[in-house]
Amino acid sequence: MRVAVVIHPFGVYAAGDRIIDKSQIDRLAAGAHAHHVVVTDHDISPQDLEAMRRRDAALAAAAEVQAAAEAQASAEVQAAAAKSK
Repeated sequence: MRVAVVIHPFGVYAAGDRIIDKSQIDRLAAGAHAHHVVVTDHDISPQDLEAMRRRDAALAAAAEVQAAAEAQASAEVQAAAAKSK
């Protein structure tokens, strides 16, 4: 199974986190955080696989919330800057 292992923490991911969602692996490997992960093939037990799927879903949701909060904060800063001109 293809797995991305986080080697340097970023966003909601800690060092050692394993990501198994194919779309997230592809996005991470092609994006700005590619140097934070190592993509490899790894045997995973069915129990670990299910736990990792649940964790991937929770981390993906947390990343979406974090991105939305950062976008909102950026919009507020831009609005404040425009208002002060």
